[in-house]
Amino acid sequence: MCIGAVGRVLERSGETALVMVGERRQAVNAALRPEAVPGDFVLIQTGLILDIISEAEARELERCDREIAAALDAALDQDVG
Repeated sequence: MCIGAVGRVLERSGETALVMVGERRQAVNAALRPEAVPGDFVLIQTGLILDIISEAEARELERCDREIAAALDAALDQDVG
């Protein structure tokens, strides 16, 4: 299973976009979504912008990511203990 990342477009240059994903900047291919512009929230998979999403969707996906990470951490802590 692959999980996409949520990012926000910072810059566009041709088919490449500079996107902020969490606290890091990442260059991704924007050819599938040429309408993506700086300020847009996007869903990224394997280095490609797959979709443009709303800010509300982005926040919800980020919340889900945090919950999954916390659950995984808790499960790992139980395995170690």
